[in-house]
Amino acid sequence: MVRITAAFVLLAFGAAAVNAADEKPSADKLVGTWKMTKSENLPPGGSATIVYSKDGTAVATIEVMGQKLKLEAKWKIDGDKLVMTTKLGDKEKMDTDTIVTLSDTKLVTKDSKGKTDEFERVKEEKK
Repeated sequence: MVRITAAFVLLAFGAAAVNAADEKPSADKLVGTWKMTKSENLPPGGSATIVYSKDGTAVATIEVMGQKLKLEAKWKIDGDKLVMTTKLGDKEKMDTDTIVTLSDTKLVTKDSKGKTDEFERVKEEKK
């Protein structure tokens, strides 16, 4: 389980992006729920959903090979970078991904190895 946790920390929190090439990413635009639609990090058949909150926390739910994993982290945007700090047991892991695209409906990030993840915003249900 620890091996799966470590393998998917980068994936789980590599989900932010930019409005246009000359616009900087907005934390307000990132806040919400995002479902992964394409990944160069997750094995085929895997799924991930990430919820970014206004208070700078995030929760990722990842399902791979029938196993579900929930990870919590702190996030911030620094220029065109999404910086995530995840606690794994007694250790903290910090990851920085480049924000490629962030619109009202689409999110694309690139990790330090050049692999991309794409997400679409999950519409909030009206009560």
